[in-house]
Amino acid sequence: MYKKSKATRLIDDLISGDLSRRDFHKTMAAAGLGMAGSASMAGSAFAANTNPADLVVFEWAGYELPEFFPAYVEKYGTEPQFSLFAEEEEALQKLRSGFPTDISHPCSGSVARWNDAGAIRPIDPSRIDAWGDIFPSTLEIRGVQLGGEYYFLPWDWGNSSILYRTDLVDLGGEEESYGLLLQPDMEGKIAMFDSVDSTFAVGGLMSGAEDIFNMSDAEIEEATKVVRDLHKNTRFYWSSPTEFEQAMASGEIVAAWSWNSSIIAMKEQGVPVAFMNPKEGIMTWICGFTIMTGGESSDDLIYDYLNAAMEPRSGQYLIEAYGYGHTNELTYDLVDQEILESLGIVDPVALMAQGNFYDEIPSDVREKMIVKFDEVKAGF
Repeated sequence: MYKKSKATRLIDDLISGDLSRRDFHKTMAAAGLGMAGSASMAGSAFAANTNPADLVVFEWAGYELPEFFPAYVEKYGTEPQFSLFAEEEEALQKLRSGFPTDISHPCSGSVARWNDAGAIRPIDPSRIDAWGDIFPSTLEIRGVQLGGEYYFLPWDWGNSSILYRTDLVDLGGEEESYGLLLQPDMEGKIAMFDSVDSTFAVGGLMSGAEDIFNMSDAEIEEATKVVRDLHKNTRFYWSSPTEFEQAMASGEIVAAWSWNSSIIAMKEQGVPVAFMNPKEGIMTWICGFTIMTGGESSDDLIYDYLNAAMEPRSGQYLIEAYGYGHTNELTYDLVDQEILESLGIVDPVALMAQGNFYDEIPSDVREKMIVKFDEVKAGF
């Protein structure tokens, strides 16, 4: 009589629903059974997983809160799984290594790069309930469409700039500028986001590059000089805003590269801060969702999650908790006018049009910037 192997029995349990994908992986690992052989035996079971608790979302830290997808929890009584990343380049390298996930949350400038890596697949607009309520301008951003198909669902947007302690930094009546970060008396008093995009955005703007997202070799060299001076003043590079928020609250640092969310966090602590609108132009970003090629969950679960995130009540929490904008126009009807005014997003369309919009960086240019950034941080 034929006796099934342990791996085959586990796969049968997975297909029948007696074993969740999460428990399947744990049991296989405990038994010392590799996934290479089991994948071929499982066949399409992994490609159409229907357990709502096994949907995997690859996210920025802080977005795993159920307030961002309440309809998903209401429908299924459970939350999806989350794996967190601190920066998009780190996320891409993990995806390239074969990390399986169903949905992720890059920003628009990374979409083409992620697509070139074979990490994402097209989105079907007909399955997005709020598609007709999305700000039209956000659907026209480079990276939303590739080859005539939508690969990116715009979801949140905001600004990056300098957050500084108004009681510890004296601008001396001068116009606000990124140059504050380069002043000699700021040595050891600032924190920067550990991101080549943000650091070289400052370097490119301060060195006068014609296009900070597509710099020539000569412009990269000039920007690197600024980045080197910036590094000299940097006390530490942060990967989570809470790192610099704590340091700023204690007075360890007096200025930091920041996102909108930190304005709310610092003011809630009673720390006197201001968010700079520098003469060189504030940095504006838009991020959103992508569907991954390496995912194992069904499209029904994927689109249920995306639709939950696009609901106005999810956007209301995004605005009120983090200070970011939501791409669903109907969201703003749920938010108190005073809150919108305090955040400066009464007119979202006008605000999104301001400043320097983070754009796609050609792969060869990015690689050169990464090399330079690593050299600067290593002290070269």
